[in-house]
Amino acid sequence: MIDVDDVSVVLGGVEILNGVSVSVSPGEVVGLIGPNGAGKTTLLRTINGVLTPDSGSVVVDGDDVHTLPAREVGRRVATVPQDTSVAFDFPVEAVVEMGRTPYHQRLRGTDDDGAIVERALERTDTASLRDRPVSQLSGGQRQRVVLAQALAQETPALLLDEPTASLDIKHQVAMFDLLRTLVAEEEKAILTAIHDLDMAARYCDRLVLLADRTRQAAGVPSEVLTDDRLAQAFDVRTAVTTNPATGTPSVTPLGESQTDGAEVESPTD
Repeated sequence: MIDVDDVSVVLGGVEILNGVSVSVSPGEVVGLIGPNGAGKTTLLRTINGVLTPDSGSVVVDGDDVHTLPAREVGRRVATVPQDTSVAFDFPVEAVVEMGRTPYHQRLRGTDDDGAIVERALERTDTASLRDRPVSQLSGGQRQRVVLAQALAQETPALLLDEPTASLDIKHQVAMFDLLRTLVAEEEKAILTAIHDLDMAARYCDRLVLLADRTRQAAGVPSEVLTDDRLAQAFDVRTAVTTNPATGTPSVTPLGESQTDGAEVESPTD
């Protein structure tokens, strides 16, 4: 579904990504982890066609996204960005309806728009906010509204950039439970950047660790979340244990670490 092959991106004369490859199959959640500035957001913006790679290719559902019209890209890939601000002070329902734009012809909607928007509002617990201007929402509420807009696009691929950053614990769990439902019931291919390593280990099928402009490791959470790899990528000492409640890796930061720059062998993607 999503195939990123040997992608490099240079912005303003600075190399952000160097030879990065990532794949996401239908029916799985892949987590992008790594320190600030590792290129996670840049990679997502390259996959959805906002940025063009200087080398390499990005294929979604069989076609290079950078050869497709914007409307067609919008039918294949939906994105929940870090910045969830909305340019105009529309009511929530109108913002969610914008997710249907790739399917409109000459500004005319489809017969299914109403039902699709309603379901997106319900799945993100935002139906009660439908008439409120987005300017009156908290950061967490606005984040859920932007997710609802992405769901209304009904794309086979979904990209999320730190989707739980502004959410309380209840809605963090609800967000990731919904992502698991989307892959189980609709076989979406989901790629999400995430800083919470425990949540990444619990909800993602595979993880991709980015650092120093490159892919440092890729594999199931137990393969990627090791003390050595985290020390090299984040420059911090950690204690990786098994969460007794979930059976997934749990990462406890212990303090700064001085890495020696030795390479860490990584599994293939």
